[in-house]
Amino acid sequence: MDTRSGTARAGPCLRTGDDDIVLLRADSAAWALPPRADHRLSHVTGQWAAETQLRRQTLPFGRAGFTGGAGHDSTTLRLAPGETHTTPRFAGLHTRGGFGAASRAWHAYTRTHVLPHPDETRPVLHNSWEATGFDIDEGRQMALAARAAALGAELYVMDDGWFGARRGDRAGLGGRQRHRLPQVGHEPAVQPDGSVRARR
Repeated sequence: MDTRSGTARAGPCLRTGDDDIVLLRADSAAWALPPRADHRLSHVTGQWAAETQLRRQTLPFGRAGFTGGAGHDSTTLRLAPGETHTTPRFAGLHTRGGFGAASRAWHAYTRTHVLPHPDETRPVLHNSWEATGFDIDEGRQMALAARAAALGAELYVMDDGWFGARRGDRAGLGGRQRHRLPQVGHEPAVQPDGSVRARR
């Protein structure tokens, strides 16, 4: 990404007093856009599978400002004397090329500033969600992993439904300590010889 068209901000918070404080909110940056009549906000919701659903709305009053940092999700942070907290990075960029150019710029930013090993070849991944959803048992998952491995998958993921009473999207999020696949071990799912094993 051309660094002249984008920037990122983060900041430290240092408690200099003699007692603890509770940090309710600490913004990393605030962006203010020039007034214009046709500002349009395009965003994703970030809620479960809805994060892929793009929403667009015209902003009223011709003005737009954005803030981002810590404390927007009702969490708090306690700082003892001398402790420091650094707010999360809040990045923004500008382009005259529309959504396509913005997308390419964000990909370049991610490769340059976010990924720890951007030149590393990622493993081919299979996610069992579309095949099984919450209907998980060990035998089916192992069979599915074997089929995925035969197609070239190098990493197999069960991203939900493998723990506790998690049988649907309204139950069981607190039960991760109770594993539904008791025979699962800690070995890589696909071995060099092509055999399949599971891991937690």
